Amino acid sequence: MNSRLLPVVLLLFGATLACSLGSTTTPVPPTPAIAVTTAVPAVPPSVVGPTALPVATVTPAATAPPTSSTAIPQPTTVAPLAPPTIISFTADKTTVVEWEDVTLSWQATGGTEVFISWVGKNCLLAGPTDPLDPNGGTVVINPDGEGDIVLTVRNSAGEAEAHVYLTIECAYEWVPALADDPPFGIACPWEAETGPAAQQQFENGFMIWLGPSRAIYVFYGQPDPSRPNPRFMTYPDNFHEGDPESDPAIVPPAGLAHPPGGP
Repeated sequence: MNSRLLPVVLLLFGATLACSLGSTTTPVPPTPAIAVTTAVPAVPPSVVGPTALPVATVTPAATAPPTSSTAIPQPTTVAPLAPPTIISFTADKTTVVEWEDVTLSWQATGGTEVFISWVGKNCLLAGPTDPLDPNGGTVVINPDGEGDIVLTVRNSAGEAEAHVYLTIECAYEWVPALADDPPFGIACPWEAETGPAAQQQFENGFMIWLGPSRAIYVFYGQPDPSRPNPRFMTYPDNFHEGDPESDPAIVPPAGLAHPPGGP
């Protein structure tokens, strides 16, 4: 062995022996530390105290209008009411003797009222008194006077009119003196009366009293210029035996007399 290596080997040996004698416990190498890093969000320097939690802002969604199962009524156009229409108007006969039964029939639509009329020989309007159906029906009449029978059907929008023309023959004949020129334009006379009668002339006409019918006819001698025939009025004779024959409250003009009552 090289004499120069010997001191070095001895030195290393001695160092190793010193380490072995100084410790009886086998040294444990240190466990390396495990570093755990937690990421903490940075807090703005202006925030002091507990961290403010963000407040969520909720924007409501658009709400659709509520739906309903009820249908909305739509305006309807109402046609204006039209006047009634007469479909037919007939009589079961066209030639009759006055006051004879005549059956009238009619059909109409759209009416609310109906009238049947004619002019009687007393120059007054005549017609059935029972209610009639404006839609149609039948009625029995007993006409006299003129033979123009008129059907009128009405509603709030107007009226419709139809005619039936009858030939009405007289039930009684005129006396021969009047047969060629019946007075007052009357087609037929009334039944002749046989019995007591009286006539009184007055300053503006005359009066006739008929005993069988106890009727008083007043004839005006100065007719109305708008009427071609003289006028007359009929009054019932209400005088009874024992009634006063004059009225002292009635004072006649000078030159005229108060006629007494009674037969």
